[in-house]
Amino acid sequence: MIIGARAPLPRARWVPLAVALLATTTCRRSTPVTPEVACTTLCSRLARGCGSIDRAACEASCAQGAALSRVAGCEGAHARWVACAENAPLTCRSDLSAARVLEHAEGVHGCTTEHRDYRRCTAPCRERGIVRARTTMIDVAGERRVVHAQIVGGGCEEPKEAPKPGAPAGSPCTHHSVCAETTCACPGHGASFRARACVEGRCVEAAAACAVATAAVGHDPCRAGDGS
Repeated sequence: MIIGARAPLPRARWVPLAVALLATTTCRRSTPVTPEVACTTLCSRLARGCGSIDRAACEASCAQGAALSRVAGCEGAHARWVACAENAPLTCRSDLSAARVLEHAEGVHGCTTEHRDYRRCTAPCRERGIVRARTTMIDVAGERRVVHAQIVGGGCEEPKEAPKPGAPAGSPCTHHSVCAETTCACPGHGASFRARACVEGRCVEAAAACAVATAAVGHDPCRAGDGS
């Protein structure tokens, strides 16, 4: 017999102890926070810290941002921004609103990167309804040609607006408005846009309209924004 050694516990006493340890470990596991809960927590904290911020308006705006992020595939960027804002120092002003905080990161400090990443990721979603048109000369199929083009942002939210009807590909045209629109999907994103183009007096086929129109207008609705 070894002096000073403690006798092993009976088997019956080991079982409850193991169960207790397992329960303790299980309780320590964190439960993923849903966007809805995160928005409620953030807005509650903002409303308490600044009387000019309406909690209900904040929650509605934050939930809309979460829904937009879900469609766009930007859930992670939105979650990081909300989590940062929830714990960031807050400077209250009489004109500080929920929109100013959530859309422009005003009043919160130390979350510039998280907010910029979120806004960049969801930029194509905010293109909905924005019309851009231009007449210019660009290279099309290896030749310099006159192009009348238009793109209309479709955003991410459903329902999407149907393409406007018009003349089919190959039809004579003097302006892009003569030609039928086509829907263009943003690769790897939930956003889309509509496009049409008249090249050298002929409506462009649907397969080429998206690329020709964005090149002519000089703007890609699918590209991540600058974070503004």
